[in-house]
Amino acid sequence: MPFFSSCRGRSTQKRVAWLLNSAPRNLDPQTARDESELIVIKNCFSGLFEKSEGGELVSSFVKHYDVSKNSLEYTFYLYDDIYWSIYEERQIKKYAPIKADDFVFAIERLFTDNPDADVMAILKSIKNADKVLEGEKLSKLGVKVINDTTFKITLSSKNSSFIDAFTNHALFPCNRDFFKSTSGRYGLSYDTMIFNGSFYLKA
Repeated sequence: MPFFSSCRGRSTQKRVAWLLNSAPRNLDPQTARDESELIVIKNCFSGLFEKSEGGELVSSFVKHYDVSKNSLEYTFYLYDDIYWSIYEERQIKKYAPIKADDFVFAIERLFTDNPDADVMAILKSIKNADKVLEGEKLSKLGVKVINDTTFKITLSSKNSSFIDAFTNHALFPCNRDFFKSTSGRYGLSYDTMIFNGSFYLKA
């Protein structure tokens, strides 16, 4: 049985290991499905929100968010001092700031790369989602970057479960530039991964 090992990327490092049912082959949060893969992903990546032990939504990325009076527009305001990490030259390094586009790109990738994801049942409430799934340009989707730390999502109909969707691994952020640099191999090897969670993988 293979083990997953990682070290906490802080001043005090902590090595942990899990006994997995199978060796992970795909660590791309947007497309992974296997239980062993998701164990690794949920430790190496973090989403816009997560649930506390008490069931409350908490976030390491969002300073606050606004919801319009008609409950159709959500505007998220991110902290500007949180970074992606990359493991290279046998050490963990800062790669780039985590920006609004990272969360928008993750949503866009689901519409193009994994439209059958479970969370799509909720994302279909985004404005023009059905049209995009039928072939319209992604630019028509009701998701917009305002600036590096702000993005807005417009819905076509109210959805009381919309915020909860962002605890799902498929909506964990994805850095557009790094993803493109991997030439379709994102999450398939150590050198095609960056991390934004509590732990990282090392060779």
